[in-house]
Amino acid sequence: MSADSPGHFEDWGHALESLSAWQRAGQLDQHQAELLWLLQNRGNWRLREAGLEAMRTLKTPDPELLEEACRIVVDEGLYYQVRVLAAETLAQFAGDDPGSGGPGVPLAEEVRDRVHALLAAQPAPVLHQAFRRILPVKGK
Repeated sequence: MSADSPGHFEDWGHALESLSAWQRAGQLDQHQAELLWLLQNRGNWRLREAGLEAMRTLKTPDPELLEEACRIVVDEGLYYQVRVLAAETLAQFAGDDPGSGGPGVPLAEEVRDRVHALLAAQPAPVLHQAFRRILPVKGK
């Protein structure tokens, strides 16, 4: 990570300021390692949500970012709002082929299976709708 990366910041507000500056400058695609750090930051919901929101503006997300968003979607220990946000972010990259995972990066089979299992378990309606955006229901 670069010296100005969020991983080197003691203050999460400074990390959000850097993220905003990268977005304004059109440089977010060049800071995907830092964005991944934000998504993996389990101790701060603001950083994770900001990372997911920013991820939507990427032209070509790295596979690691897509995988981390998938982990957030299927993590039943996380709150609904961040899981929905992650699903909506993934849906944006799914394009015309739901479940494809975006530009040239298919969703891992285990992730598809896990999301289908979550759908079969009849999650809360808000989660069900979000999951349906990234994967079609089997048999339909």
